[in-house]
Amino acid sequence: MTLETAPGMAFDFGPVAERPTEELTPFVFRTVPVPEPEGDDDARLHDSIRAHGVTTPLMILADGRVINGRARLRHAKALGLPTVPARQLVPPSLEKSRSKRKG
Repeated sequence: MTLETAPGMAFDFGPVAERPTEELTPFVFRTVPVPEPEGDDDARLHDSIRAHGVTTPLMILADGRVINGRARLRHAKALGLPTVPARQLVPPSLEKSRSKRKG
């Protein structure tokens, strides 16, 4: 999976791997507040995770901060799930980025 952030600049995500929930924390977006699910939506998410576990991998940084899937992580922790599926962001190397801009 590739995330394109700007022309010629793309980030890849590694393979899905189970990660301990205790090692993961939500990423705090300083510039744009990201709303959390509320009410019925939040209750449905909780019930789904209780019944099926986390089925969509979280997107995480190398240090364990979750950039996509913060609500899933919150519910997984509340339900006592020991691990969740996650994909780690793999930033492009500086050399790779330079060669893409030249070419």
